[in-house]
Amino acid sequence: LPWGYAHLQLAEAYPHKHFTNALHLDFFEKPCVKSGKRSLLMRVEDKGERDRWVSLLQAAARTTIHDLYDVDVNGGPECGRGRYAVVRTARRRQSRRQLSSNEGLRLVSSGDNLTKNDQAESSSAEYDCALKIVNKKEFWSRVKKGAERADTLVREAAVQTTLAVQAADTPAFLRLRSIFETGEELVFELELLKGIDLFQHVSSRGTLDEIEAALIMRDLLH
Repeated sequence: LPWGYAHLQLAEAYPHKHFTNALHLDFFEKPCVKSGKRSLLMRVEDKGERDRWVSLLQAAARTTIHDLYDVDVNGGPECGRGRYAVVRTARRRQSRRQLSSNEGLRLVSSGDNLTKNDQAESSSAEYDCALKIVNKKEFWSRVKKGAERADTLVREAAVQTTLAVQAADTPAFLRLRSIFETGEELVFELELLKGIDLFQHVSSRGTLDEIEAALIMRDLLH
């Protein structure tokens, strides 16, 4: 089992001053409020391994939503909007560099490194997922006002994860594909819905006939 965990948001990794096979990792226990700063000393095999870990940890600490997804967060297409979250169509970025499989780590590059041809090809590609982007500042503002439960996001993540794992063969609902978090945002990556959702379907039809209603209820109960 791991000894513990470290939030890499706002973390700093740097070589040890005296030992070529060691590095420091400075991180916050609560990066959102920059509290509980801690320093971890890590020892590795040699200088090359140290430099590799420093590079990877620094890259992970600075990862943003745009490093992982092609998504326009400023005026791009929306699938929906709530009190503290917006759902946008997106696509996963392809890895530009990949380490050998025996190293067990993979680097995902930022779009800044793409050539013009890459960018053109990327922009013309179809969306392959939907991102529910939660503004954590707005969420906690509502919690402080008593307008939202403090455990709402944890409960949502737990329910979505359980459904995705235990009902993998059930085609009637959208699955959670991954979760990504920074100090400002919590991002749920979901399957991209083809067509309209159940609420829109029922609203547009008015009254459903008995057979269609029974099929919908069967899916929901299953």
